[in-house]
Amino acid sequence: MRTVGTLLVRDSNMTIENSTQKIETFVNDAYGMELKLANLTAYTYPTYDPHADEKRISLRDFTAQTGNVIDFTSLLTNMFREAGVNANTKVIIMEDDWLRQMVDMVKNLGPDKNRMLNNYFTWRMAQRYVQQLSWEYVHANREFYVDRYGIPQFLGTWYYCFYNMDMNMGDALSSLYVKDHFADRNKQKVHEILDYVKKALSDGIVQNVFMDRATKDLAKEKIMKSLDKMGYPDFMMNDDQLASIYQSLKISRTDYFENELNLNKFKLKDWNNRLRVGEDRSRWVLHTYDTYMEYYGPWHELIVPAGSVYDSKGNYNVQGWWSNKTKLSYNTTTNCFIDYFNNKTMGPFAIAGQFSLQPVPVNGRRYAREGMAIASGVKLAFKAYQKWTAANTIEKLSPGTGLSNEQMFFVSYAQSECFNRNDRYAYSRAIRGSVSEDIATNSAMSHVREFSQAFRCPVNSPMNPAKKCNLY
Repeated sequence: MRTVGTLLVRDSNMTIENSTQKIETFVNDAYGMELKLANLTAYTYPTYDPHADEKRISLRDFTAQTGNVIDFTSLLTNMFREAGVNANTKVIIMEDDWLRQMVDMVKNLGPDKNRMLNNYFTWRMAQRYVQQLSWEYVHANREFYVDRYGIPQFLGTWYYCFYNMDMNMGDALSSLYVKDHFADRNKQKVHEILDYVKKALSDGIVQNVFMDRATKDLAKEKIMKSLDKMGYPDFMMNDDQLASIYQSLKISRTDYFENELNLNKFKLKDWNNRLRVGEDRSRWVLHTYDTYMEYYGPWHELIVPAGSVYDSKGNYNVQGWWSNKTKLSYNTTTNCFIDYFNNKTMGPFAIAGQFSLQPVPVNGRRYAREGMAIASGVKLAFKAYQKWTAANTIEKLSPGTGLSNEQMFFVSYAQSECFNRNDRYAYSRAIRGSVSEDIATNSAMSHVREFSQAFRCPVNSPMNPAKKCNLY
């Protein structure tokens, strides 16, 4: 932060008295604000059932309820004026607890509030674009990257460019992928995968223990009526249709930074358009080169991208169709996972300046639903695999492993979650709430009875706890 601040002062062409002292104030303000916000994140919780009608609130009311410290009405009407957003527009607040405490924090910053906020916003703007500026800024960013991740080598221009394309022009990249890699005959394979998943999902609903019969019937009906998206959308093969998506995006061959700013305008226009006319459901929430499938609840879609042939948003949104009995039973299951994860710790990590190894507890309340979704997804996939083997010839055993096909199924999932990072970065992720892959994977497997049976895990062993929480 100090390096970037010094470069900003140098390149501003302004004569600043006591610049060294002011840079230090800039760093202290920005870092202090980041620390306050990080502490809020660590000790606040997401809104429970934020999509419920009674939880929605107008921008005017939310601004008033938070003491008019931040004018949310002006902020969002300015961003979404093309969509007609106004003070009466009701919004879904995903992190109500965090926002209200953040407003209180801003209110109580003291007499230096304006300077602190100005320095913080200046830093956030600089941080957003530092990688797109001249070499000295890029180098400062790389040094921070090495210190944070412990990876001294640059991953390569191709990787950085791919990341940018993936984030900003996923449809265009998806079109290139399917044109180069996918043949229509492979769609049959996608159909086969999807059929087995839907059968397993339907059977899982029947066996579900926290849904009552009425909710199960509605859930099965939703699955059967879901829109199946397989392989890729047809417009990916139509250059004219694809071009229409990016019609408002201006790209310069000679000015990279201008392209970054134009992408911002393009995305803002896209957001306004989606609010104004609604989502275009011919678009996909996944890219064609993604290697996983997903049931996307809000649109009732089963999506199997083309990428899954070659090689889960566990959003809780009952939208009024779950019965009260099912909701109560679901909450009991959620509390079971909360208790389970509250007993888990990540690490311990070796951190510079600390004489002892530092363990980090898992925040069960924040992670419970995601943990349940992962475990349920593993179970569902295994059930689909069992149905496939029952209808087809049993696969040959994997040579040299000494493992059964059932065991190899779970091992292959675990391998997909392998990671390698140094303790500094692992500790940084952990204290910010990310649950490490070893905890997530082992916890998911330990709640899947089929895993315990496949490996004959003794009861009350770490991978076969006597008390297993219910799954979907």
